[in-house]
Amino acid sequence: MVQKKYSRRKITQSLVTGGAGLFASGILFNLPGYASVDTKKCPEKLKAIPNLVVHQQGQPVSQLPFFAEGGKETRIKDYRGRGLVLNFWATWCPPCVREMPQLDNLKAILKDQGIDVLTVSIDREGEKIIRPFYQMNKLNNLEIHHDRQGKLIRDSRVIGLPGTLLISPEGKEMARVLGAAEWDAPEIVEYLKKCLSPTS
Repeated sequence: MVQKKYSRRKITQSLVTGGAGLFASGILFNLPGYASVDTKKCPEKLKAIPNLVVHQQGQPVSQLPFFAEGGKETRIKDYRGRGLVLNFWATWCPPCVREMPQLDNLKAILKDQGIDVLTVSIDREGEKIIRPFYQMNKLNNLEIHHDRQGKLIRDSRVIGLPGTLLISPEGKEMARVLGAAEWDAPEIVEYLKKCLSPTS
């Protein structure tokens, strides 16, 4: 029990407190080796998401697996051909919990637009804690995904919770958001359609 509390506190400090300054400074987005992909269809500013960072060039995404319900191994590349809103969250993160119903609604809104919404929990308990959370909060559209060991979130260089990657149908990271957002707000929905839709 002591080790569990220590691990949770350590993760929280590194993801939420310690990393926020680095993320905001843009250090993570000036690393070498990123492929050139046009991101012009993703406007750089959106009043509804002040913590939006749009990359000048599309960036490669992690190839590490995360896991769907039942332990099925899944990778970001499995969604190639569809836009992807990939959100990292945890049940012990208050802003994450607040935005989950909006992400659930967003998934239903974007389903026919060629855009998927995936929420990947970093809870160490995995499905054991995620499933009752979904049931209690009536999250009927989102599927259960988890990254219990935190490998995907670290490899994706997401250093704050909630953290969200906007990934093109070609499998390149177009932008990211540090912090919560009103994901089903009309302005944000239209932005996502413009930025991530395969037909846009």
